[in-house]
Amino acid sequence: MIYMRDLLGLLNMGEVMAGILSGKLNKVIADELQIAMRTVEVHRARIFDKMGVRSAVELAQRLAAHSSTGSR
Repeated sequence: MIYMRDLLGLLNMGEVMAGILSGKLNKVIADELQIAMRTVEVHRARIFDKMGVRSAVELAQRLAAHSSTGSR
């Protein structure tokens, strides 16, 4: 069963990733999404872990490489 909080978490994670890729600070992302800064920090850590990166620059490079190869 899918819970609403799980769906909201996924939505927030995507929005957090967009904020990271835009170069925004955690506090700014949290303010814009009206969520706690700790939530942004947790999402950021999970995104980095899932993507196998350690920084926002590595994340952007990984996504750019992925999109330039036409992979899905």
